[in-house]
Amino acid sequence: MASCAPSLKQVVEACCPDEFIRETAREVGAVKRQRKVRILALFWTLVFGAGEGARTLTSLRQAYQNACGVTIASSAFQGRFTEALAKLFRAAVERAVQTLAEPLTGLEGRLGAFLDLVAVDSTVLRLPDLLAAKFPGCRTNQSKAALKVNVITSVGAVAPRRVKITSERHSESKMMTGGKWMAGRLLLFDLGYFGYRLFRRIAKNAGFFVSRLKENANPRIVENLRPCRGQSIDITGHRLRTVLGQLQRQVIDCLVEVKVPLRSYNGASHSVLETFRVVGLLNDQTGCYHLYITNVSHETLSAEDIARVYGCRWEIELFFKELKGSYHLADLPSQNVHAIQTLIYASILTLVASRKLLTAMRRYRSLAPSRTPERRWARCFRRLMEPLLRMICNPLCSAVRKEIRLLLDVLAKEMVDPNASRARNLGICRS
Repeated sequence: MASCAPSLKQVVEACCPDEFIRETAREVGAVKRQRKVRILALFWTLVFGAGEGARTLTSLRQAYQNACGVTIASSAFQGRFTEALAKLFRAAVERAVQTLAEPLTGLEGRLGAFLDLVAVDSTVLRLPDLLAAKFPGCRTNQSKAALKVNVITSVGAVAPRRVKITSERHSESKMMTGGKWMAGRLLLFDLGYFGYRLFRRIAKNAGFFVSRLKENANPRIVENLRPCRGQSIDITGHRLRTVLGQLQRQVIDCLVEVKVPLRSYNGASHSVLETFRVVGLLNDQTGCYHLYITNVSHETLSAEDIARVYGCRWEIELFFKELKGSYHLADLPSQNVHAIQTLIYASILTLVASRKLLTAMRRYRSLAPSRTPERRWARCFRRLMEPLLRMICNPLCSAVRKEIRLLLDVLAKEMVDPNASRARNLGICRS
């Protein structure tokens, strides 16, 4: 066990140092001169001010007043939600996620061949109809205005790598940009990102992927990687959907050939042939195969491993659930575009700070990640947010420091899951 409790001030500064906030605020124009609203206090109020209650602009203003001991008019407080403030929070998120972008330890067991496991997905947030011009929605009969928060998440670190905000109509497949960051990483995504061009781009960047296979995808099988005994059907040379209904084997594992369209040049269309791997596991209850497409070799991961690894994609769904349930991502009480963007980034920063403190608490108590699940800690962390904000705004107050020390001792016990044998998706990353 570590000799002393983690310093909350050091944890907070690891996410966004005070000097970074001040300098960036001056660069983007979020602050020109210090008035009644202090930029550091305002910044951390938007990150920690909601706590266990609902997030409204009124509740945030009251949290600021309580933490700083001042009175501020509603119009003056809301007037701070400008484009410059949104830029400040965006820059803060870009810096903060870098501190959690990589797992603290390498992946183990069957995933030891990869640098990290990465899940990609987006969530839709409904907005007031007056924002339809800026963020047009897809389901106009339900909501004329909506946006997408697209997140690339490190499953190994259980933390975001990249965050992007777009309108709901923006295609998910266009949000994935290639790059050297893909090298050595295994990417997981749902059918919204399905595209052979994306698969080729990941492979060209020395990355790996696993995705569900679309129902209308019918690639040609070029090699069977898992022959069956007896008088089994030879599937080589056939289209996948042609032979699928005739098979009774429990596992399909084969290489397929697909045509990948390239960008048009001078009005001429071009395409190339690429070879990927398709695996399928028979569902005994439905009699149908769960099909996945990947470029991971069968020597690295078996067909059963591919299906199990894809189950880790559920972590990003839990990630969004945590953001909405614990950190108020869906609470956007404004028709001000800049306020909405700022509050979304503030929710991301709350999660990053929560993860940083969780890591410190695990070291302090010598606890394994399997015993301290992230979602359980999130419920504990909400109780800490209000006194944490008071400590940031009044660092010399001994009463607040004492309150936090007592609260940390309580949370250190509550954060431990009593169900030690409970199975978790991340077990495959940690075994």
